[in-house]
Amino acid sequence: MARSITHAKHYYQERSASSVSPALSPSLLSFEAFKQQLEALNQEQLRSLRNEINRKLDDGHTTLLTEEETKMISSLFS
Repeated sequence: MARSITHAKHYYQERSASSVSPALSPSLLSFEAFKQQLEALNQEQLRSLRNEINRKLDDGHTTLLTEEETKMISSLFS
């Protein structure tokens, strides 16, 4: 039992030490490289990128109710 506690303590210490400087996954490395590339962009390029991102985010916005459905629901409470 003492051996398993010692093993668990050693494992925890290793995990704690590795959490200080975690190994980066390939996708995180790609993201970090992308962020570095962003720093090289000028203001006009950054604005263009922001507009493109906003457009993509807005495309995902869907209307839950049509105007006709909204009017019908409103009429129920009038």
